[in-house]
Amino acid sequence: AGACQPFWGRGTRIAFWFSVPHLRGRQVERGSRVLVTGATGFVGSHLVDELTARGCRVRALVRRTSDVSRLEELGAELVRGGLDDAEALERAVDLFRLLERHVNDPVHGGYVEAAARDWSPTDDMGLSGRDWNEKKSMNTHLHLLEAYTNLFRVWPDATLRVRLRELIGVMADRMFDPRTGHFGQYFDEAWNPKTDLVSYGHDIEGSWLLTEAAEVLGEGALLERVRPVALRLAETTLREGVDPRDGGLWNEGNPSGPTDLGKDWWPQAEAVVGFYNAYEMTGDERHLRAARDAWAFAVRHLADRERGEWHWGVGHDGTPVPDKPKLGAWKCPYHNARACFEMKERLAR
Repeated sequence: AGACQPFWGRGTRIAFWFSVPHLRGRQVERGSRVLVTGATGFVGSHLVDELTARGCRVRALVRRTSDVSRLEELGAELVRGGLDDAEALERAVDLFRLLERHVNDPVHGGYVEAAARDWSPTDDMGLSGRDWNEKKSMNTHLHLLEAYTNLFRVWPDATLRVRLRELIGVMADRMFDPRTGHFGQYFDEAWNPKTDLVSYGHDIEGSWLLTEAAEVLGEGALLERVRPVALRLAETTLREGVDPRDGGLWNEGNPSGPTDLGKDWWPQAEAVVGFYNAYEMTGDERHLRAARDAWAFAVRHLADRERGEWHWGVGHDGTPVPDKPKLGAWKCPYHNARACFEMKERLAR
C-alpha cells in the first residue's frame, strides 16, 4: 500500500508550474470572467493571484470549511460547494436532460412554455391568470438562460454549450425586435409575436443576463454579437421606461409609451444591475446615474426599514401597493437579493 500513495502534493505543484506560464502566454482580456476550482489550494490560489492582477473577474469554487480570507481580499466571487457534490450536480444535469428531451423545440428552436405533469403536451400554457396562453414566452426563456448559464459554470458539457449558445441566439434573433429595441413577450410555436406588450423590467434584466451568458461561454464572437443587443435594450429602457421624476422603472408599456405606471420591486432591482452592466460596457455616465437612481428609488420607496424586505411595489403616487404580499408564490428575496450579490461583486472589481 505504501508504494501506491497518491502524489497530489507533487502533482499540484507540477500543474502550477505548467499552468501559470501557459496562462502568461495567453491573451486573457481584462474583465473576463474566469472560474477557478480549488481556489484555496496551492495551484488555485496562485492562479487567482495571476488572474486578478490581469483584471479578470474571478469566480472561486471553494469548500465550505476553507479559509477564504485571501480570496476575499482579492475581490473574488466565492461559490461554496465542491466538484465532489455529486448528488447536487447529478440532479441539475438530470433536469437539464429532461428539459431537452421533453420541451426543447427541434423545429423552430427554443422551448415550449409548459407540459403536463407527465411531460405530455398540455393546452394550459399560462403560468398565472395574467399570462397569455401561448406556446413560448420571453420570461421562461430568460430564466432558462440564467439556469443554463450557471449550470455551465460547474458543468461545462459540450451539449450544454451548444444549447446555451442556441438559447442566446433565440433571445437575440427571435425575441429581440430591432425596430423597437424591446423584447417581445409572447409568441406562437413559430415565433410569431402575439402582442406588442413591453416589459421594461424584462428588457433591462435580459440585457445583463444575455451579456453574462456570452461571457461565461467565453466565445468572443458571440459576445460581440450580443453586446449591441444588450446595449440597445438598456438604452431603450432608459429612454422609455424610467420615470424622470424619481428614477424608478415603470412596469409595462407598448409602442406608444408606458401603460402601467406602477413600479414593482423586481424591475427596480434589475435596473440597478442592468444599467450598471451597460455602464461597464460603455463608460457612459448616464447608465451609471440610472443604476444609482434605481437603487435610491428602491431604498426610498420599497425597502421596509421597520419590518424588513421590500414592498411589492408602489403606485404612481409613490405609496406602497395595498394588499400585496411581501412573500408569496410570485414574490420572494430573489430579484433584490440577486441584485445585491451581483452589485457587491461588480463594485469590488
